[in-house]
Amino acid sequence: GGVLAFFLSVPMRALERRLAHFQEKHGKKVRTRFNSTISLLITYIGSFFIIFMVFYILVPQLIETIPPIVTSVENALPRFYTFLENHNIDSSQIKSLLSGIDLGVLIQTVVDNYEQIINTSLSAVSSVVEIVMLAISGFVISIYILANKTKLQRQIRKVLYAYVNKRYADRIAAVASLTNKTFSSFLSGQCVESLILGCMFFVTMSIMKLPFASVISVFIAFTAMIPYVGAFLGGAVGALLIVTASPMQAVVFLITFMVLQQLEEQLVYPRVVGSSVGLSPIWILVSIFVGGKLFGIMGMLFFIPLTSVVYSLPRTN
Repeated sequence: GGVLAFFLSVPMRALERRLAHFQEKHGKKVRTRFNSTISLLITYIGSFFIIFMVFYILVPQLIETIPPIVTSVENALPRFYTFLENHNIDSSQIKSLLSGIDLGVLIQTVVDNYEQIINTSLSAVSSVVEIVMLAISGFVISIYILANKTKLQRQIRKVLYAYVNKRYADRIAAVASLTNKTFSSFLSGQCVESLILGCMFFVTMSIMKLPFASVISVFIAFTAMIPYVGAFLGGAVGALLIVTASPMQAVVFLITFMVLQQLEEQLVYPRVVGSSVGLSPIWILVSIFVGGKLFGIMGMLFFIPLTSVVYSLPRTN
C-alpha cells in the first residue's frame, strides 16, 4: 500500500498543483481539501483505466494469435525435419519426442491422478485468493495514505523531532525530502520516456505499414516503465503478434525494434531520465547495470534515483 501510494502520489501532486494554479489564476480561494479529493479520484480512475485499456486491447490480440501460431508450427515441422536431414543432423530424437505426445495417454493420466490435480488446483486457487486479498488491502491502505498524506507527514515530523536530537532530525528530514523529490522526478521522467518510446514505435511502424502498430506501441510504452529491460518484453510480444501475419514482416519489426531501442537507450533515456534526476548519462548506465546485477529488475528501477540521492547528499552539507 505504501509503495502504491508513493507511485500514485506523483500524478496526484501534479494535479493538485494544476488545480491550485487554476483557482489562483481566476482569483478564487485555493481549496486544498477539495483539490486533494478530486486529484485522488482522477489519479485512481485514470490509472485503472490505463491498465484496463492495455489489457483490453492486448489480451484479445494475443489470444487470437495462438491458433495461427500452432498451425504455422505444424506446417513448419516437415520443412524443419528436411532442413536437419539436408545438413546431416539426426532428427529421430525430435520426431520421437513429438510423436510420443498422445492425447489419449494424457487424458488417462489426468483421470488417474485427478485427486492430486484437484488438491493442486485448490491450493492454487487459495494462493490466488490470498494474493487478491493482499492486493485489496494494499489498495485500501494506499487510498488512506494519499487521502491523509498531509496529516501523516505532520505526524511523522512531530514524532521525529520528539524522539531524535534536533540536529539529527533536521538531517533526516533533509535527506527524506531530497529522496522524495528525486524519486518523484525519476518516476515523472520514466513516464515521459515511455511515452516517447511508444510514439516512436507507432510512427515508425505506421510509416513502414507493419501490422498491429497501435497495440504493440501501447504495450511497449507500458512495459518500458521497467528501465531498459521492459521494452524487450514488448518487442518479444510484438514479434509474436506480427509473425502470425507475416514472418518476413516480423523480421523487419525485430530489426526496427533493435534500431529504435538503441536510439532510446543511448540518446533518449539518459537525457530525459538523467535530466530529471540530475545525473549524467554515464551514471545512468552504471546505475542500471549495477542495480540489475545486484537486485534484478527492482534494482534497475530504483538504483537510478538512489544514485542521484547519494550523488546529491554531499552538496546538501
